[in-house]
Amino acid sequence: MKKGEFTVEKVEGALRRIFGEKSKKEISGNME
Repeated sequence: MKKGEFTVEKVEGALRRIFGEKSKKEISGNME
C-alpha cells in the first residue's frame, strides 16, 4: 500500500464521519 493512498483513505473516512457523504463529494471534486 502506498503512503498517499493510506492517508487519503484515513482522511476520507474521517471526513465521512464528520461531514457526511455530501462533503466527501465536494472534496473529491476539488481534488480533481
